[in-house]
Amino acid sequence: ATIELATVLHDERFESTIKFVAFAAEESGLNGSYAFVLRESTRGVRYADTVIIDMIGYRAYNENRAFMFSNNGSNTMVGAVQSTITEHQLNLSLTTISTIMVNASDHYPFWLAGYPSVLVIEELSSNRPANPYYHTENDTSDKLSIEQMTVVTEALLGGFLTLQAPQEE
Repeated sequence: ATIELATVLHDERFESTIKFVAFAAEESGLNGSYAFVLRESTRGVRYADTVIIDMIGYRAYNENRAFMFSNNGSNTMVGAVQSTITEHQLNLSLTTISTIMVNASDHYPFWLAGYPSVLVIEELSSNRPANPYYHTENDTSDKLSIEQMTVVTEALLGGFLTLQAPQEE
């Protein structure tokens, strides 16, 4: 999804900078995202929004479902993505939750630094991934739904474009 978003938006000019970053060492303590956030905050870099795309491809049921966690109930990306889903009648059930209790993914260092951020993740069950293959040798691409990954990516693209319309050349 991240590579597709970067590809689609590559030639567009925006008023603000959009960065696409992939983090390493999430499972061993969010090391990559902590290092990135420390560097950015030390340099005084400000973000209007950040989106962390975690696991988005497993579909536990016959419908496309995702969760979006934010640390701020008024996060503009949440509203922009919800509007995109409604306006374009995307086949996606999105549950949005404002909480600071979710800390096991790369969004968390952004929250700690005071950056608005959302975590986008596939279906959860009892606060754990619904994917029965999660962190096993059977967690392979054949278990993923291309349709779900596509519609989540489309919703995020619409959110970006809603918040930051391309500039005319």
